Amino acid sequence: RCPSLMPARPPPRGPSRTSSTSPVATDVMTEELSEYELARLETIRKNQLAFESMGLGDAVAGLRAAASRPKLPKARSKPRPAADPSARRSSRRLSGEAAAHGGLVDSDGETDHPAYRDPNDVSAMTAPELKAWCDALRADVLRMAWVERLGEEEMRRLDGAQEWLAPFVIFTARFGGKGESSLSRQNLKSVLKQVFCLVSGAGVTTEKRGGAFGKGRPIGLGIQAEQVDALRAEAQVWMPQKRAPEDLVGRTVGGERIVKQPDRGPFDTSNGWLLNHPLMKIRLYCEHLDELKEMGREATMRRLTGDGAWQAARSDDAAA
Repeated sequence: RCPSLMPARPPPRGPSRTSSTSPVATDVMTEELSEYELARLETIRKNQLAFESMGLGDAVAGLRAAASRPKLPKARSKPRPAADPSARRSSRRLSGEAAAHGGLVDSDGETDHPAYRDPNDVSAMTAPELKAWCDALRADVLRMAWVERLGEEEMRRLDGAQEWLAPFVIFTARFGGKGESSLSRQNLKSVLKQVFCLVSGAGVTTEKRGGAFGKGRPIGLGIQAEQVDALRAEAQVWMPQKRAPEDLVGRTVGGERIVKQPDRGPFDTSNGWLLNHPLMKIRLYCEHLDELKEMGREATMRRLTGDGAWQAARSDDAAA
């Protein structure tokens, strides 16, 4: 007879009719478990014996029972009442109104927070504030490590020049930036270090090449614009910028002609803050002094600040 092509009926599901305490049932269950499951059961048994030996058997059983309890569903939060539109804060700036005193204004038009003021924004300082800020910055530069390496004669020159360096710092901070704008604190600090090195005669040094630019040739207040430009040209040959300043292209220094894009280094990667910009600040200040002699203080300051700003500065000076 041919065997039946019908699949064999699967064994019925459900718990075994054999008692769990029967050794036959235990042997069957043990044979069906894998080695990993047998090792896990043995670990549980050993842990249970260890807990019981420490008197913690009941406590562990209680924790297991608590962990097996079903969690209650979380209570749904009540919806918040809708906010009154009339009580919301409004933006006067978005509505086209000006904020009073530059601060944050609430819906009643009252300033509830003072406006932020940058402590290093020299354009917003009064004359006494600017002088105090510049004096503190000048003192910071004079406390730098390079000052300790100055010789006796170099220190004497630097001390003697502080009488004109103090107003130089104030002028450069306020008008030494691009387009006679204010200069940032970091840039001003960098300029002062290089200018002080040039004024002392110690010269400017860099890790990229030996020697010191301008060593033994101290710069004084009476330096002329052409002399400053000659030093700038010399600096472009000594430590060239990757793109030479336009007014220096074509000049010759020591038989070397300055080109727009030099092909040899080492290069000044500071974009001119090593020497060109500090020398330009000295030239700008000397030109300012010449303008004061020619046009007078009133006309010069009106040109630099505008009439309204100059009148405010005069009031600050009078109050100080």
